[in-house]
Amino acid sequence: MIKTLNPFFWFLLIFSLSCNDGIHDQIGRKASGRDKGIIWVNQPPVQAAQYTLFELEFGLQKKYLNPYNAEEVAIDLIISEGTQIISTVPCFFQESYVSDVSGKKWTSTGMASWKARYTPDKPGDYNYQIRISDKDGIVFSKSRQLSVIPGQNRGFIRNFTASYLLFDDGSPFFANSFNLCIPPRRDPLDYEYFFKKWKENRMNYSRLWLAPPWGEYAFALEWTDGQFPAQKGKLGLRQYNQEVSARLDDYIQKAEEYGIYVMFCLGDERELETGIFRNEELPPNEKYPHFLRNELI
Repeated sequence: MIKTLNPFFWFLLIFSLSCNDGIHDQIGRKASGRDKGIIWVNQPPVQAAQYTLFELEFGLQKKYLNPYNAEEVAIDLIISEGTQIISTVPCFFQESYVSDVSGKKWTSTGMASWKARYTPDKPGDYNYQIRISDKDGIVFSKSRQLSVIPGQNRGFIRNFTASYLLFDDGSPFFANSFNLCIPPRRDPLDYEYFFKKWKENRMNYSRLWLAPPWGEYAFALEWTDGQFPAQKGKLGLRQYNQEVSARLDDYIQKAEEYGIYVMFCLGDERELETGIFRNEELPPNEKYPHFLRNELI
């Protein structure tokens, strides 16, 4: 499916990102009031525009061995309108990375935090809380208000019929472009160069594969070194690669800047053709609970 480059889609892809082994520190300033378990990194916003990014950044008072394992800790953004919960958005842990001028080398800053990204689709007044669930139980941050004002974006792209795609505002979307699916094996692809050219020629769409990890600069998040040696630092299932997530965020930000809409592919045709998922160390894999065979057919 094609999604717009709203941050809600970023969340769909980044919610499971992780980084190194060992205990992960959570950073930020001291919690205040009734914010149980929360250390706020940035002051929570009070206003957002319709179909634009609403992002929270925070730390936790606890530390977890693997903050990417929802069986160890699950953190959700709960959004309510009046007394009714209208959305529950899983939060994600993200390490900060910066790149050099060439874009080839990405380096961790040593900072990390939890984030929630959400795209409100309707103006109005809402309340939200952070919910933390772990072996000790469930705690909530205090409730905060969010005012959503009308925005200029057209919304998400949706498949309203089998024949055509529409934005949420009812305007049509016609994809005009070609794939930037596989980066070179030894050098990062200058996506901004292509996006700039595409905008100049009224092109508006790109498709990118997140697996398998073709080459050193691919976007595979959860693969191991053993199967694809070019992907150094890939830790395997439930140990996702934060450098890859940083490059993926950069890709989406550049695409949004130039008005490019993106479809991400989570697998390739070989799984569908054979029904065989090549290595039990690689995602997706039917031996693991999160694998849904029927969803791929």
